[in-house]
Amino acid sequence: MMAPQKEHLEGDYSASSTSSPEYPKKTSDISILDAPNWDDNALEADDVGKSLFRRMFYWGPLFSLTIIVFIGISTIIVSSEIWPPFDTIGGFLSLTFHFWTHYMTITNLIKAAYLGPGYIKLKWVPKNPEHKQRLQFCLVCEGYKAPRSHHCSQCNRCVMKMEHHCPWINNCVGHRNHATFVRFMFYALLGCLQSMTLTAPILGRTLMAIFYPNPRHSFPVKNLSTLLGALTGSCLALGVIIAVGALFFFQVFRVIRTNKTAVEDYICLKAESRERDEPFVYPYDLGWKRNVKEVLFNGTFPKGNGIWWPVRADCHQFTFSEEQIEQKKLKHQCARIKTIIKEYDGSKAIGACRISVSTFFCQPYTDGRRLAVKPGEQYAITRGMRHWVYGRLVEKRPYIDDAGKAQYEFVPSDHFRRGWFPRKCVESFKKTVENVPKDE
Repeated sequence: MMAPQKEHLEGDYSASSTSSPEYPKKTSDISILDAPNWDDNALEADDVGKSLFRRMFYWGPLFSLTIIVFIGISTIIVSSEIWPPFDTIGGFLSLTFHFWTHYMTITNLIKAAYLGPGYIKLKWVPKNPEHKQRLQFCLVCEGYKAPRSHHCSQCNRCVMKMEHHCPWINNCVGHRNHATFVRFMFYALLGCLQSMTLTAPILGRTLMAIFYPNPRHSFPVKNLSTLLGALTGSCLALGVIIAVGALFFFQVFRVIRTNKTAVEDYICLKAESRERDEPFVYPYDLGWKRNVKEVLFNGTFPKGNGIWWPVRADCHQFTFSEEQIEQKKLKHQCARIKTIIKEYDGSKAIGACRISVSTFFCQPYTDGRRLAVKPGEQYAITRGMRHWVYGRLVEKRPYIDDAGKAQYEFVPSDHFRRGWFPRKCVESFKKTVENVPKDE
């Protein structure tokens, strides 16, 4: 491993879960260890999962492109009448800026969708045998998970530095396409702000002329097509500004600034609540300047192999993976064995409504699968909400202990039989429960 590099970031305080609330530790006081040069060959550069056609021919990308095209055409119609591009320099510059923002939006959307986050090779095994004990194993991919990687149930692959699965690009956001995804949102906001600047005043003046007749309030446009363009463009642009703007703000100030993905933030929250001798140190918060550089200014094709990362000097490459392993052990130790008493077909709509109206409207926010269950089956419940629980199918197996006595244990019987199902389908949680002695 390379020698630590001292980062001097004045006034930068770590936002991770490592520091106490009363005495936060300045990141400028922490050295940074660059990623080690361990060639484990876990990424194939041409492994993008799906072809470009299959990525884009999905409701999310198609809807995004449709909105972009409608806003673009509406803005061009309005701009051609109120600010002719071939008659004024301002009109020409405005139209040029409009085409540039839309070109950048579409190209970054396509790049983020096609390039993808980077996938861990199927059946990947680290070259160093000692690393196996410090990494999680994925039963679906039949290989080890690299640090910061997580298995996506939508992509059905282990994703490098997984942030979230985005339906608008029909792919995950992660190591390779995080910067491209942020640029896509940035240029979409720029284009929509310009569209609002051109179309909203037209719509406002038209409404004034209709509801407050006055010689001073004349109609700003002569053609109905221009008025419809202003109405369409302003409404769609406003919707994009609100929705994309909120996500862009979250990405910049919560994810990029701290170098902590949404998945990692959830893991850190659990790490804080777990009893431990020393406070948990999030290893990838390198100070906001270095964090921004690592995500947004790390080359067109991000540097690094997506396996090993720069970390704080008071941590190591396996700090986060080992914490996940401990959390997984604790989760299975605290699991509660429950028997299914009511059938559920796994449907988010009709099946959930059959259980109850509240079950339908109060579904989990996660994209985890809904699991069909039948009466008599037993599940290890590991987490839950008011109307839903998450569990895994188990079976009761007898065994003989060291003292020669007959005992039994609950063992997971099928890795794929796990997911969310209604709480009303299981027996009451007020009854005495049993723990799952071991995982697979």
